[in-house]
Amino acid sequence: MDGQTQNGGCAMGSQIPCEAQHRLQAQLAEWRLPSHLTEEFIDHHTMVTYPKGFIIFLQGSPADVAFWILSGLIKMYCPQPDGSRILVRVAGPGDVIGHVDFIDAKGRRAQVFEAHALTKSSLALFTREHVVKVLQKLDSGTLIGLLEHVNTTWSNSIYTSAAFLGLSFRMRLEIVFADLGARFGVKEARGVLLTPELSHAELAEMIGS
Repeated sequence: MDGQTQNGGCAMGSQIPCEAQHRLQAQLAEWRLPSHLTEEFIDHHTMVTYPKGFIIFLQGSPADVAFWILSGLIKMYCPQPDGSRILVRVAGPGDVIGHVDFIDAKGRRAQVFEAHALTKSSLALFTREHVVKVLQKLDSGTLIGLLEHVNTTWSNSIYTSAAFLGLSFRMRLEIVFADLGARFGVKEARGVLLTPELSHAELAEMIGS
């Protein structure tokens, strides 16, 4: 790895913190992908830091790059035709964003959502071209397993979204709080403290209110 040494599965000398590398390894394991792919991605990334409030990409932007969040929180928005928007998700360390796309009128892959930095955030950028090259090296059995996992993930996402629309605003808010608490909550004497600083307006956007 270009002179880097291994320490408990962590590429020393890399800009990516060991904790973030371990999260990537865990994600690859969940997708049933070989752990050595961690090195492939670490060796071929560009690290960028965005200030709080920065717009990382807009809907319709070229989707030739995916972003792996190393630190900070990112708000993922779905713009609406009337100018409003829905806060789809608050993404955090370990999450991948920018991989959800559509084919625009010119036949190019474009971003479906918008990404705004909720806090100062560091992201590792990977080109779609490199990801494709890495996947092309995998055997057919591994690729089939990955396809099955992707199908299950998207099926669960579609079902969750459909069920969410049929709930009352109160029940939607309870689900949002449970999700935020599970991913970003800190247990204390009073219960679970949510670390993201979200306004009432942002919470309203998350439940479509």
